[in-house]
Amino acid sequence: MGKGIVKSIGKDSTKAKVKVVSISKKRWFLMWGLSPLNTVDSKKMAKGTNDYTVKQRFAITDFLISIPTAFFLSTETVTIKKQVPILPKSPHKKKTSHHH
Repeated sequence: MGKGIVKSIGKDSTKAKVKVVSISKKRWFLMWGLSPLNTVDSKKMAKGTNDYTVKQRFAITDFLISIPTAFFLSTETVTIKKQVPILPKSPHKKKTSHHH
């Protein structure tokens, strides 16, 4: 299946510690890909970040979904990878008891 289409959006300008999160959704098509049944909004998938990568590809699962219908019904996988800041753990305050 190939690498698909990869598009980078934004540029990482943060110095904070981050983790990379991947989110995938399926785009569904009829008539061998000519008629889309749904849309996948990569901006909504990225949820507010301006620094993410979008990859559109025909994955092995898409191939397996398409075989029984002779590709009349087919899918494409859209994956975004975004960086999410790792928030520092809040220090736990020790409970102090004041006895008089």
